[in-house]
Amino acid sequence: MQCTAHRRNGSPCRNDTVKGATVCRMHGGTAPAVRRNAMIRHELSRWTIGDPVDDPGLLLLAAMTQARIRAAQHADALDQILEREGWEHAFVGDSYAVDDEGNTHKVGEYARQLAQWEARERQFAADLAVKALTAGIAERQIHLAEQQGTLIADILRAVLNDPTLGLTDQQRARVPGVTRRVLTAANTA
Repeated sequence: MQCTAHRRNGSPCRNDTVKGATVCRMHGGTAPAVRRNAMIRHELSRWTIGDPVDDPGLLLLAAMTQARIRAAQHADALDQILEREGWEHAFVGDSYAVDDEGNTHKVGEYARQLAQWEARERQFAADLAVKALTAGIAERQIHLAEQQGTLIADILRAVLNDPTLGLTDQQRARVPGVTRRVLTAANTA
């Protein structure tokens, strides 16, 4: 990108800008405030603002639903073979079946494969269901912790602003630092 500043003679500067800035090094692109803003603009330009964002919960539920549907399809196909061939012929030895178009094919191995696919898809759906439940529980735990934090902050504010304590503004101003120190000590213990 080209610098937006002008030279002393009034002509536009033709230098390249500092990444994320609107000016080059010669026109203040290395100044701390310009560099900080340039860094923020550059980082924001890499974001996909306005693009749709996938909701992990919805993706998890969609994958779980698809696995359940595939398991049901495998089970239906297996049921058709079992009805046509019976259990013994569907799974034991070389068994052949004639499909709707009159083609003969071996069903023993296919039936076994369908049973394995169905079992895998059902297990996958169950694993995803556990993850969905866990994610929901974790989300509720975070929400509860946030509510508790807000409640504690409200209580602290009310106590510190209570006129019967007689705290000065200077003492109240020291509370955030003391609170941080106490919380840090509690987290490392």
